[in-house]
Amino acid sequence: MLFDKTENEIREEIFQEVRKQLPQITHFNEGGVLRGFIEIVARFIKVIYDLLNVVFDNAFVQTASGVWLDMKCAEVNIYRFEARKTRGKVVFERDSTEGNVNIPKGTLISSRTMSDGKKYQFFTTSSFVLQEGQTSAIVEVEAELTGTAYNLPPYTITEIISPLPGIDRIYNLPDWIVQPGLDEESDESMRQRYKLAWQSVSGATLSAYESWARSVPGVNQVAIIPVGRGGGTVDVVITSVSGEASDEILVSVKQVIDDRKPFGVDVYVYRPEPVIIDISLSLVLFSYADESLVIQNIQEKVYNYFNAMAIGKDFVLSEFITFIRQKETKDIKILSPQTNVIVNVKQIAKLGTLSIEIEDVTGEW
Repeated sequence: MLFDKTENEIREEIFQEVRKQLPQITHFNEGGVLRGFIEIVARFIKVIYDLLNVVFDNAFVQTASGVWLDMKCAEVNIYRFEARKTRGKVVFERDSTEGNVNIPKGTLISSRTMSDGKKYQFFTTSSFVLQEGQTSAIVEVEAELTGTAYNLPPYTITEIISPLPGIDRIYNLPDWIVQPGLDEESDESMRQRYKLAWQSVSGATLSAYESWARSVPGVNQVAIIPVGRGGGTVDVVITSVSGEASDEILVSVKQVIDDRKPFGVDVYVYRPEPVIIDISLSLVLFSYADESLVIQNIQEKVYNYFNAMAIGKDFVLSEFITFIRQKETKDIKILSPQTNVIVNVKQIAKLGTLSIEIEDVTGEW
């Protein structure tokens, strides 16, 4: 802080200055009029110092936060992305085919308990009638609250909260998300976009293309590949906060860049090419472990690992084991793949099949 003084320090400085300038005054005892006056002045000086610290810290993008950072970023037309709710599609299924089953708008469903100890609830956004002879229906749902936490792994939305006679089970398939949920943009993310915006002032640099791509809500990773398809071409490879970028995001990014790029430059916006990795694990658990819970949590960790995988990043076995390991696992063996997987700059490692077996349950070491 620029003004790092306590109220006591300020008061003592005033006492010393008074003694220096007015040596005839010697009465500074508590309860005295002069001491009371000096304490009030010291208190107000401390308030002013605190305000100056706030103003100073928020005068620069590197240290500004909250609404102060919003105002600084607005100078270059950078505005904070708002939080939004996850929207997706969930399968409602029954064993019988007799009669119609009405699934009302606003039906409340929920995930199982996730590894963070929470359940995440969703509502159906419209009514749907499962006709006689049909065993399943795909119904659109929306998260109860905003945030990326609702961008759940597949097969984790499994609980029906509202009474719904005739439906035996629900689940969310892979790629179930229609619109990924977003957290309110963090200060660090805004600072990054602010810096990219300034770097783009000099023209259509790599930073400019990245800045344009990141101006679209929902974009997560951006990789810019100059002359990716020869001279006069630029490849823009993107992912979304929920993993694979939707067609809507790709179109939006392409439109933003086309409106700003130099004439004659051929820009291609696309998802990274998936490098499918089938995972097979063998676990040895401690005796106190809940086998089914450990498997659920590791499935979730594997999903999160691949969802956060960077474009062009190799799949490294040692990093993967460190990420998914839990206190209940005595040992983790990766049966497949048996070596690291190399990924190029236009690719991204993506989960294929996942197989988990329990090798043994033994006593603790």
